[in-house]
Amino acid sequence: MAGGGVHRILEAGLPLPAESRQMLSTSRDGQSRLRIVLYLGDSQWAAECVRVGDLVVGELRDAAAGEVDVELSVRIESAGRLTVCASETDSGRE
Repeated sequence: MAGGGVHRILEAGLPLPAESRQMLSTSRDGQSRLRIVLYLGDSQWAAECVRVGDLVVGELRDAAAGEVDVELSVRIESAGRLTVCASETDSGRE
């Protein structure tokens, strides 16, 4: 998020396994890729959390801002294994 904030996808303390899906969209006209940075922590500020990875969805179709949707799926297994997938909803491309 702009300004260094984070958006929570899974709340702390959930029983495992846990899964969440989130719809994201482009923020600029003609945006060809969407970069998602993943953090682990309880703070609302990225600087106070641990960065665990980056995910890039590329080759998005050329469209106006907000017209390309990407579904983000985050799953944490009982053993703590993290699985993250993102796909453009129109094409299904991951």
